[in-house]
Amino acid sequence: MLKAVDYANFFIDLANSSDDDYISNLRLNKLLYFAQGYSLYKRGMPLFDDEIEAWKYGPVVPSVYRTFKVCGRGNIDETYGDYNVENFSSDELEILLNVAEEFGKYSSPKLVDITHAQGSPWQQVFNVDAKHTIISKKSIADYFRDKMKLSPFNYDDVLALDVIGYRNEDGNYVLPKEYDEA
Repeated sequence: MLKAVDYANFFIDLANSSDDDYISNLRLNKLLYFAQGYSLYKRGMPLFDDEIEAWKYGPVVPSVYRTFKVCGRGNIDETYGDYNVENFSSDELEILLNVAEEFGKYSSPKLVDITHAQGSPWQQVFNVDAKHTIISKKSIADYFRDKMKLSPFNYDDVLALDVIGYRNEDGNYVLPKEYDEA
């Protein structure tokens, strides 16, 4: 089983592939929480074994938080360690893409609001006086089964797009010269 940081790398890579996207440690941890929840709900098993804890601003995977703590509140510019998207199964990739599509559009404060919803696993266990209480996988699975809805990612929509560029050997997307604005 892959570790939470492997899935974190997916969201970091995805965010950094767009000039318009931004991924902070807070945002990253919320996306991991949603991915874990949907995996527990849809597959009946977790994506990763790392625990998720209830912190002041919502669910946090401590190992991921510590890994990217050096970035502070800023954008996480690089993945950690050896990262290869081919390490994910098609089921895992579908969950990650669904979560990115559904929740990637929200601001970090909105993601905090979603995770703090009445009856959420975070809300059930968070206690200001008791730092970092573990949120059980069972409570996450139950909540996602009963309360959270996720629109399925449609691969056919992506395949139907006219692709006018290509990826070079460095992995950068290159457009034809006629698309150059300079």
